[in-house]
Amino acid sequence: MFKGEEEIRQLKEHPRDVNITIGEHLQLKCESDDRNKSQITWYHNNNLIDGLRNKLLTIQDNHTLRSQSSNKPNHYKQLSGVYYCIATNPETKSIFVSRNATVKFISQKILEPPRSTDVSLGWTVMLNCRPQQVDATITWMKDDVKLNESNKILLFRNGSIIIKDIRKDDIGTYSCVININNAQKITFESKLILKEGPKILLGPDSLQLKQGSDARFSCQVIGDPEPVIEWSKVPGIMPKTRLSILEDKSLVLKQLKPSDEGIYTCKASNQFGVAMAEANLTVFS
Repeated sequence: MFKGEEEIRQLKEHPRDVNITIGEHLQLKCESDDRNKSQITWYHNNNLIDGLRNKLLTIQDNHTLRSQSSNKPNHYKQLSGVYYCIATNPETKSIFVSRNATVKFISQKILEPPRSTDVSLGWTVMLNCRPQQVDATITWMKDDVKLNESNKILLFRNGSIIIKDIRKDDIGTYSCVININNAQKITFESKLILKEGPKILLGPDSLQLKQGSDARFSCQVIGDPEPVIEWSKVPGIMPKTRLSILEDKSLVLKQLKPSDEGIYTCKASNQFGVAMAEANLTVFS
């Protein structure tokens, strides 16, 4: 009712058409030249928006309309529709009405979102990012830098990416940026998390001990996740009744016998690798 061309030109900023999806904020701006003097009111589908009572929308700084983010599709469906604002200056009695802004909800579904992945050096890994929309374009970023195809990186039309021969500088945050009809960008993040196979810092020492004495073999190991340590002997088997494993995973044999002679192996393993170290035990009388 107030939408004459003269009034429209008086607004400094009009709300703009926007597409939103799950997890995003809706934000519309309406600003007049006499911002500090005009009172802004907002309308959604021709209904006045009450900034104090509306559970979905709040009015900030007298000119910005903003919604809360949510993971509920129904929340965004209620936000869809046509918005406009009216700026009223009580001193000059001027009334200016903005252009209409259309808000659309895009139900963007990811058939296979990227997931953070544990990796070890030298591995090859695939990250997936498959949007529902077939007309969406996908860009991969690492630590905010665009990734291009190379001998090390393979990019696929379905949104997947393969990173070969993982090195320490490959560890970080990877972002899958989905561009829908050049109108909206949606970003999903995943991380490559470096995990390390076991490394033996200090293996067991070979021992020459007198019969009847005690033997102790140590094995200091690092790895992520923490490796499992197992002891074995060749030839033969270790005597369970005279054997104990200490809290630091050291192996202790009590009251040595000639049959205890042999090669003792410390084996450290996790899902990213195996490490072993050996020591020889000689028993004399």
